Amino acid sequence: MGAILCALYKAVQVKCSHSWSRTKGEVLESEVVRDVSGDVQGATRTFGARLRYQYIVDGQKFECGTLCVGGELNTGSRQRAQDRCDQYPVGSQVDVYYNPKNPRKACLEQRGEGALILILIGAVFLVIGYCL
Repeated sequence: MGAILCALYKAVQVKCSHSWSRTKGEVLESEVVRDVSGDVQGATRTFGARLRYQYIVDGQKFECGTLCVGGELNTGSRQRAQDRCDQYPVGSQVDVYYNPKNPRKACLEQRGEGALILILIGAVFLVIGYCL
């Protein structure tokens, strides 16, 4: 149930971001990062894009690292993470969407990744719980 609620929350965040303001920004950092979880023998390795960008709202400079307002998924493919970084090279000018009520909250893409996966996981647990 928690996974479904989390997915719905992310969907609401994405929907709300469509009313945010837009400004120009500059990419400061764009690199592939590796995450290792689990023990040494059963370690899981995933890759993601670490981005950092700056933008100005009402004369005040902000920095943020959020790519997708609804969250990003790491992947087992280093190339997929690299492709994402290649979309946002250091020094490039980007459109930044920010919450006009809280300009510190911003994103480069007004979408989310993984909501469907969270819903499916939640549904599986609900079915298992119901059947037991």
